Amino acid sequence: MLFRSRLVVADEQQFNNVYQVQGDGTITIPFIGSVSARGLTALELQESIRAALAKDYLRNPQVRAEVSKYGSSFVMIQGEVRTPGRLAMSGPMTLMEAIAEAGSTTANAGTIVSIARRGQGGEGSTPRDAENITVNLEDLRRGVAGADRELIGGDIINVSKAETFYVSGRVKNVGIQNWEPGLTV
Repeated sequence: MLFRSRLVVADEQQFNNVYQVQGDGTITIPFIGSVSARGLTALELQESIRAALAKDYLRNPQVRAEVSKYGSSFVMIQGEVRTPGRLAMSGPMTLMEAIAEAGSTTANAGTIVSIARRGQGGEGSTPRDAENITVNLEDLRRGVAGADRELIGGDIINVSKAETFYVSGRVKNVGIQNWEPGLTV
């Protein structure tokens, strides 16, 4: 749950209630069903609900929606970031924002970021229901379309460590090196 929203419809007691905004960003309201609240201000949500009620049920409904309680969702970020740990989501968050909030990647970061996401069954879903998303860190940095993913509460982000190898002999830089595409020694 991201937050709770109190809904008041003038002269229509059956709608007046506190509704939970679910992790997928929707609210379920009697008669009109699921309404998306993701990324909306209270005024925008209010107008969306007003329009849905006016469409099929009420003539000129007077709707007021307000946030009554903020909840918290968290993602975990681990691996090659400066400050791994739990990040609170107070609203929508992208992968790039999570990495930035964790202090960015370390010098030892590889090119792969993985996101482990609980199955759509929610709390009761099993590990078999989990989804694993792989993102190329270089695509994310370059802003390639589709690389930056929107996160969902409960996601576990892992920034991989670069593959390393040891260089010795008659070379300029002896020691452990991080492998990068196109690297010459």
